[in-house]
Amino acid sequence: MGSQAHFGTEWAIFGNGNSTYSNSYNGAAKRIQTLLTQGKAKFLLPNYFHGDTAIEDPPWAQLEQWLQDVSIQLGGSSTQEPTGHYQSPSGRIASYPFNTSTPATITSCTLLSSNIRRLVLNVEKAKRGDFVHAEMLVPNRCTDVKKVLKAFGLSGREVVGPGSSPLTTQEVMTHFVDLKRPFTHTRWSKADKLNYQDEKALLSWPILKTSELFHGRWQCKIDPTALCGALPLSRPRHFSIASSKFDKTGEFLEFLVKCQRNGRFSSEFLSTATTGTSLRIRFAGTSSLSMIEDYSKPIIAFATGSGISSVKYILQQRFRQSLNHATSQEEPILKPSTTSLFVGFRSEDAHMVSDALHNAIRSNMVDILSLTPSNPEKSRAQDKVFDIKFRNIISAKIRDESCYVFVCASPQAAKGFSSNLSALIGRNVRDALGERYIEEVFEAA
Repeated sequence: MGSQAHFGTEWAIFGNGNSTYSNSYNGAAKRIQTLLTQGKAKFLLPNYFHGDTAIEDPPWAQLEQWLQDVSIQLGGSSTQEPTGHYQSPSGRIASYPFNTSTPATITSCTLLSSNIRRLVLNVEKAKRGDFVHAEMLVPNRCTDVKKVLKAFGLSGREVVGPGSSPLTTQEVMTHFVDLKRPFTHTRWSKADKLNYQDEKALLSWPILKTSELFHGRWQCKIDPTALCGALPLSRPRHFSIASSKFDKTGEFLEFLVKCQRNGRFSSEFLSTATTGTSLRIRFAGTSSLSMIEDYSKPIIAFATGSGISSVKYILQQRFRQSLNHATSQEEPILKPSTTSLFVGFRSEDAHMVSDALHNAIRSNMVDILSLTPSNPEKSRAQDKVFDIKFRNIISAKIRDESCYVFVCASPQAAKGFSSNLSALIGRNVRDALGERYIEEVFEAA
């Protein structure tokens, strides 16, 4: 970065990251700070602000604090050093991860194949709104939670968290904390005046390990709210809802979960979870909502593996939307516009795909159905758009200014499908469709 880029300028950086992604948290802000420092830039604030959407999303209160820090420095009236971190009111733990989560229990978890599980959750008093995805927090084992609580002199019944929805220390450590990571800071332990090696251990080793090392060593009573404020939050696992239905006990949500080798949620947790096991979920994502509301608009959809769950949900909700519209308007039912489907899957998952699409096919909501199971020829589902039976229909649909393209697949497959559609129409399909091109890609869970 050249010297002219910052000549006569003082810099202040607000980093906007998520601390549950510990390896890359605020990586861009850190990199910019490093580059500016190497270029001998001057800083209004000594370090970038560690904005964290894991404790507040969107991080408006954190941005406000950063702006206040900047304003104080510009006015020259600073009485204290900026912290660079969010300081929640009255020293309480930030409320966002807790007051946006919803308790859920497992109704069933069935292994459909060696690769896919069908998970059904009962969400009592669900206030899902228009969200079409769920972020699941993996609960810690009871034995691990009890071990940590005992090590720090806590009973598990101490009340912490926001006043409107208080939680106990046991609930916080069970559902929201990653015990395999170290503490985020040691301010909660200042009364015990730890030496350098002890502080280094608390900030470097997993909490499960330090709870064993420090068991019985605390001379002063630990403030449970301060302790919980230093615990690292678990990274939620993101899943698309496959279907939903209601009864008097709540809302039942179905998910199709791809089994990842050594996946903390898909393998470790679900392989041992039983009916009635509780967990916390947060609802998120409205990217595909427009396709559901505009049910009279055509869709081209591409999915691989468990990505079929998103397609199933969209088709289900489009059909429900058309029924609701007819009922409210006292008009004949206007069927949803057709969807062209291109699906790739492992041969052993054929029954799952058939089950996911059965109702949509029976309701004549599908005009093209291209199914590509795994095969020795390595034929790819994304290449089927070039088939002579489909290419003209697909080209015409894309040029229809009301058409949506929806992709839910692995990053490589999603990229291939986008490239193929671009080749069909002779221009970048993302540019052509803009917000009507909606893509969701998998990540390991």
